[in-house]
Amino acid sequence: MVEAWDVEGPGVAGGVAVAQTTRLAGAVNRSQSAAELEAIRRSVARGQPYVDEPWVRQTAGQLGLESTLRPRGRPRKAAS
Repeated sequence: MVEAWDVEGPGVAGGVAVAQTTRLAGAVNRSQSAAELEAIRRSVARGQPYVDEPWVRQTAGQLGLESTLRPRGRPRKAAS
């Protein structure tokens, strides 16, 4: 379980670090839906960022990386 802690140092406002860490703890500790879990697994397996699908497609298009969104390997033969 992730817990909030206070961070002190140059450029860190004490309350801000705690608030951000508390939000992170809530997000990390909550249960994921089946769709979220599948998206996380796909992100890890493919090395893709875990963000909204439209953002991934738009960014891949801008960078000319559309082929990285398709499944790896040769397409399966259609059933006859």
